[in-house]
Amino acid sequence: MPLIPYCGTDLAIFLKTGLPKVSSLNRDYELARLCNYYALSVQRQYAEEMFMLASVVMEAFKFHWAKNVGKLTPDLKANGLVRGFVKGTAQNGRKIHFTFEELLKQATTALGLNQTHTFIEDRNALFHTGAPGAAQTLPGSGIWLAIEPELVTLYRQIDDILLTLIGYTGPIHRWDDINNSVLFPPR
Repeated sequence: MPLIPYCGTDLAIFLKTGLPKVSSLNRDYELARLCNYYALSVQRQYAEEMFMLASVVMEAFKFHWAKNVGKLTPDLKANGLVRGFVKGTAQNGRKIHFTFEELLKQATTALGLNQTHTFIEDRNALFHTGAPGAAQTLPGSGIWLAIEPELVTLYRQIDDILLTLIGYTGPIHRWDDINNSVLFPPR
């Protein structure tokens, strides 16, 4: 999906803005991985696949922000993998972790974005049951009709995150409105 218009001047602005930052963004955010998952997501045929891969983008974004940019304290498992990021310690000495939503809010706020992440309920339902939450609450409704509004919001949030990271300003085409060019960031 052509997020950046195919017009040569628009593409040139995009490349001029983004390329100088790619190295540091790859180090801090694993930008290439975020972009790969995002590209895989918009290429998928089934709504559930699209939603899961877009959710992975958000998971990876908050993880790398917390670890590399926010410099939050990781709680490591015995095998060295990160269990979570430490928010505090309970009276019994047990570590309290930031929630996914708390970390995502901190990461997007650090970029100057004011996002409400309503996709988390559907993400949780999808990861744990194989179907979005709407399939449980609206039985008989088509999956696409149930998940489309949340997926549109999720894609727009990912667009905003990625474009803000590279510092892009200029025309874009939103996934849900591909025929119309709008200016980013919105004024």
